[in-house]
Amino acid sequence: MIIPPLRNDLAVSPDGLLSFRHTKYLEEIARNINGIGALFTADNELIIGSDQFPVDKVVLGSNGETNTAPRSTLTATVTDASGTDVHATDFILRTGRSTGAAAGTSLKLQTSIPSGSGSALQAVQTMIELLEAKLAFFGGTPVAQPTGYTQTYATTTRTHNNLTSSTLSDSSGGTANTTVQALTDPADTPATADALRDDLVANLIPELRNNFADLTAQVNNLRTDITNLKDLFNQVIDDLQGYGLLA
Repeated sequence: MIIPPLRNDLAVSPDGLLSFRHTKYLEEIARNINGIGALFTADNELIIGSDQFPVDKVVLGSNGETNTAPRSTLTATVTDASGTDVHATDFILRTGRSTGAAAGTSLKLQTSIPSGSGSALQAVQTMIELLEAKLAFFGGTPVAQPTGYTQTYATTTRTHNNLTSSTLSDSSGGTANTTVQALTDPADTPATADALRDDLVANLIPELRNNFADLTAQVNNLRTDITNLKDLFNQVIDDLQGYGLLA
């Protein structure tokens, strides 16, 4: 597109904004932006490209795709509101719609990844991708939202408490394993009280001690497991908060 010198037809505001005093240049610009033969389907519509002049890439900035001194920031926005309690314009960003059973389209947010010193352009990486009703982060494969959880236990809290249990000290004198053993019945007709005591000491009491040791060991193991789950849950919360997905 070649636009003749604008001379007095162009006004520049103190903040650098341009305005045209005549419409002939706007028509020339519109003809090239909209594309010759572009079909409008609604009022207040801007179409970039046409079948005759398709556009596959739009570069915003200065001096083409690359520049030795590019501008540091580019802001794309819509008109702000003015006045009391005036709702501003919503902004919708979406991909083109397929038809019928064709695959849906993808929207990707990419950033550049620093590399070694030099003049070569950095590689780009997809950080967020939306595909149909799926979502992915950090270059992963987009996945659908998981099915809902069944929460038969309805109580919730936002306070992650410290453990209230304590590690048990095993003074039972028994030997712990993973089986609570059967208890031997005392002798039916001990000859003396000493004989009954000897029978209990030899059979029932060691078995009770072992069972107490078993329970103590397993309670402590459960406490270790719960501590690990709490640590893991904390880390999951921290990670999601770091990504801004949780407050």
